Amino acid sequence: MHSYLTENQFFAPVSTFMAITKCESVLIEAHENYQKRGFRNRCITDSAQGPLILSIPLVKGKNERMPIKEVAISYHTDWKRLHLQSIRSSYGNAPYFEHIYPAIADLYQQSDKYLFDFNLKIWLWAIEFIELDVRITETNCYEKEIDNSKIIDARNQLKPNNYTLLQTELSSYAQVFEEKHSFLPNLSILDLIFCTGKASLSYLS
Repeated sequence: MHSYLTENQFFAPVSTFMAITKCESVLIEAHENYQKRGFRNRCITDSAQGPLILSIPLVKGKNERMPIKEVAISYHTDWKRLHLQSIRSSYGNAPYFEHIYPAIADLYQQSDKYLFDFNLKIWLWAIEFIELDVRITETNCYEKEIDNSKIIDARNQLKPNNYTLLQTELSSYAQVFEEKHSFLPNLSILDLIFCTGKASLSYLS
């Protein structure tokens, strides 16, 4: 089986988790430089108005050229409270909200200094909840060219401006606001977990 190499995404899209069900391990790219306009510090959830982006503010500076492990989270705004309010508003009526929300709130209570560390904790929580039989490791160094016979290089393939391109490959499941705006494909793994609970693994498989 392959390993799946990806940037360290924040509540990664459903398709990312679907891909890793076919792999034996997940390699988190730990030696890249930060890149804007990706899923490193944002995720896309459902809402009554349609897709909603949740973004983690970063300490200002030249993050674009900064090693990913040195990119710091900004706490000048109360973004964690706003995220949790949005999640409650979006998923308060989801079938598994009451069961899952406390764990999400606990993740947000941790004031990690660095984005990489916060995202990694989310990865570990999601994989444990879904009961995916994969292990997570970090890369030892940055390699531009990857041996595709052993590793699926998915770095920088999914972004907020193209994440729906896989919609024909993703089957639907019942979403909270589906009657308002039809099924929204490839949202954050949060959407799948709140809507399907422990059945998430069956969907992903």
